[in-house]
Amino acid sequence: MEQTVSKIEELLEKPCYVIDFLPEQVKPSSRGQFFDVKCYLLNSDKHFLLKDKFVNIIIKLMCYYHVSI
Repeated sequence: MEQTVSKIEELLEKPCYVIDFLPEQVKPSSRGQFFDVKCYLLNSDKHFLLKDKFVNIIIKLMCYYHVSI
C-alpha cells in the first residue's frame, strides 16, 4: 500500500498534459465559444480546479483498472 501511495505522489509531481481527443481542430474563424472558454480557463484560477478534477478521475480509475500513464 505504501508503495502505491508513494507512486501516486510521485506521479502527481510530474507535469500534466491534456490530450486533445476530439475529431478535428477548432478553426480560428469558428463562430463557437471555444476560444472564449479556453481564454477564461487559462487566465483564471479555474484551470487548477479543472486539473485537480482530472487527477481525481484518473486516480479513481486506477482503483478499478491497472493502467500506465
